[in-house]
Amino acid sequence: MSQKRTSHRYIGPYLLQGMLGHGNMGVVYRAWDERLERSVALKRLRPSGNSQDDRRQRFRREARTIARLSHSNVVRLYDFLEMEPGGEWLVMELVEGRSLETLFAAGPLDMGRFLRLVLQIADGLQAAHALDIIHRDLKAENVLINDREQVKILDFGLAKFFGETLQKEHDAAQFLTSDGLVVGTPHAMAPEQIRGQEVDARCDLFALGGLLYQGLSGVHPFAAKFPAKTLSNIYRLRPPPLSTRMPHVPKALSRLVESLLAKRPAERPADAATVQRRLARILRGLGTPAPRPDR
Repeated sequence: MSQKRTSHRYIGPYLLQGMLGHGNMGVVYRAWDERLERSVALKRLRPSGNSQDDRRQRFRREARTIARLSHSNVVRLYDFLEMEPGGEWLVMELVEGRSLETLFAAGPLDMGRFLRLVLQIADGLQAAHALDIIHRDLKAENVLINDREQVKILDFGLAKFFGETLQKEHDAAQFLTSDGLVVGTPHAMAPEQIRGQEVDARCDLFALGGLLYQGLSGVHPFAAKFPAKTLSNIYRLRPPPLSTRMPHVPKALSRLVESLLAKRPAERPADAATVQRRLARILRGLGTPAPRPDR
């Protein structure tokens, strides 16, 4: 049954039910859609005294980015609202589950289970890259796992477009995501991001390698106490191969992670589809079937 309007706060037809989390640019709430009688996630652009017009453009670009994606491993966008007063809101699929960050904090993961999750992340990335979208902020906090062990990639606020078909939008957008600072979460950045160079899909594959290393070893290969040290590690440090840190890890998996973490993009796998194929072979070697795509 739909819930009756009371003194509770509404954003359009959506009844706010509590805050789920927040980041540098937005605050996310749980809400109830009275028309379709379902729970949704509402993300609001946080007000800021500095460069608010640029932030609005970035927020709208995030909405357009997610709207282009229709894949089971990417959070879905339902609507975009412009409310006065109240600002701008994204209405998104509500994912009931836990983040990969929470799973990491709970202790070592079963290797087969973890690789099945990573294969889904790679599937979502491949779908984004096929549409010329680079996430640029792939980290454990931005990967949710629902109760059916299905991965959902979220937070495309720092996403960029590449390729000829979207070059004009890409060129305009590259200035909107800087605000005079290095763009991205330090431990999720690739060396070419730190240098301020043009990036392509292999930037996301570097971040995927960091997630793989962390999930298998329990330690992120580059994260340090201070962001500057983390960035320095990414630029200069070559972490020990997983096979030396974790002898039970298959050699093929250790080689895959090492190639994903290569400093030069040309030395990484060509695309996420290549990573999927290699992961699927490793899973078969472990006697664990790869998950079937659920689109």
